[in-house]
Amino acid sequence: MATNKSSTPRPRSNLTSLATRNLVDSRRLIYFYHVARLGSFSLAETYLDIAQSAITRQIQQFEAEMGAELLRRNGRGVELTTAGKVAYAHAEKLMAEMALMQLDVEAAVRKPVSFVSIAASTSFMTLYMPEAVRQFTQSHPQVRLQAFEGSSGRVYDMLIAGEVDMAVVLHATNSKKLKLRKLTVDPLVLLVHKDHPLSSRKRITPDDLAGLKLVLPASPFGSRLIIEQYFAQAGVRVEPVLELDSLALTLSAIRNPELCTILPDLVLRAFADPEELVMIPLMPALARTVYLAHLRDRAISAPARALMAALAAAVSAAVLPDRARRRGGVRRLD
Repeated sequence: MATNKSSTPRPRSNLTSLATRNLVDSRRLIYFYHVARLGSFSLAETYLDIAQSAITRQIQQFEAEMGAELLRRNGRGVELTTAGKVAYAHAEKLMAEMALMQLDVEAAVRKPVSFVSIAASTSFMTLYMPEAVRQFTQSHPQVRLQAFEGSSGRVYDMLIAGEVDMAVVLHATNSKKLKLRKLTVDPLVLLVHKDHPLSSRKRITPDDLAGLKLVLPASPFGSRLIIEQYFAQAGVRVEPVLELDSLALTLSAIRNPELCTILPDLVLRAFADPEELVMIPLMPALARTVYLAHLRDRAISAPARALMAALAAAVSAAVLPDRARRRGGVRRLD
């Protein structure tokens, strides 16, 4: 007669303890990384779709393993302690390696197919990618192209995590991990409704904007950071009345004659209604530099280099004729 086997888990042997000594639990590491990255347990709960109590418990155990407090709660969420900053730097590297491992394993088990991937913002994808895709698919019909659209913060996260071969970013980071190639410089201008009190102005200064009802990007990355730095240098404090990461929502919002926004002029020429909206240059001038970035220690394949060339050509084809014309599109007061 068969005997019932005990369901009691077998105790860990000394060899197991030795083998796992000085190793961290990957789940706890992941929870810690996302809470630290987002600066909030509640945001991490939403992002990971895991109960906040479970995340808190795992991070407490992670801190016990590390023998140090890593996160400290404040009025806005959490902040890293000195030890936490050290742990987060290592976690960032490990997360990138884990993502790269998954991609490498997936590539090993599927039919070998050359592919290249890129992440960029909605405006870049809409303005430049169609022509770049056309050129690339004509010259490399056998290569699988993956294009991901997202906010500036999400695009940067995908790049750092190794989820894409390249990404379009708006900041010349000091990180030695990235190699940058400048694609273009986009002037940023004020956009108002034709019935706005400032619609007849030829120039707008930061002081003029101090009391205006501004609509600005919600994400702290990308254009929002550039705009905030511009006002900070001028000593002007601006509080937006709306924060929107959607270009369509922003253009819809400023149909209200009381509202205005700051956006790249080429984007406005492509999408804004010239019968309703007026584009006014800023003085001093404000611009954002657009870069194509990739990880420095990640080999760039021949298809990836071809896509980079196609992107540079597509941007030049769109930007140079537009800057030569400087007429048509949204009404501009020069």
